[in-house]
Amino acid sequence: MNEAAAIFRPIEMGDVNDIWENVYSRNTPEEIKERIQSHLDGFEDKTNFCVVVEVNKVVVGTLTCGRFNKYTRDANLGNFVIHPDYQGKGYARKMLNKAIELLKDTPVNTLQIQCVEGNDDVKNKYISLGFTEVFHSHGLVYLMMAL
Repeated sequence: MNEAAAIFRPIEMGDVNDIWENVYSRNTPEEIKERIQSHLDGFEDKTNFCVVVEVNKVVVGTLTCGRFNKYTRDANLGNFVIHPDYQGKGYARKMLNKAIELLKDTPVNTLQIQCVEGNDDVKNKYISLGFTEVFHSHGLVYLMMAL
C-alpha cells in the first residue's frame, strides 16, 4: 500500500458504497445514505464533522465529532472506525488532525470522549492521541483535549 495514496477529507455522499463495503457493513446502503446526509447537514451548520480516510481511492475509515448545537464550545469525539486491514497505520491520528483542522472554523475549544472504566487499552490510545484523563463518573472515564 502506498502511504502517499491516503487522503483525509470530509465525507461525501459518493462515499456510500465504499463505507458500506469497508466500514459499516452491518448497515444497509440506505441507512448509510441517511447517516452521510446527517453528517453533511451538520457540516453545513458546523455541528457535525465526519472525516474519512481514502486509500487508493477507496474509503476505509471514518471519524465523527459533533457539537450539541452551534453555540457550544466543546465537541464530542465519536468512534474511529477503520477497516481491519488498515488499522495500525496512523490513520486514526491523521483523521483526528483533519477533524481538528475543520473545527478551527468554529468556537470549539475542547474535544472530549468517554470510555468504559477498566478498558485501559482504549483509554491509553486516546491519551496517546493527546487526550487527558479528566474524571471518572458512573463507570466511565472522561478524557478531554484542549484545541
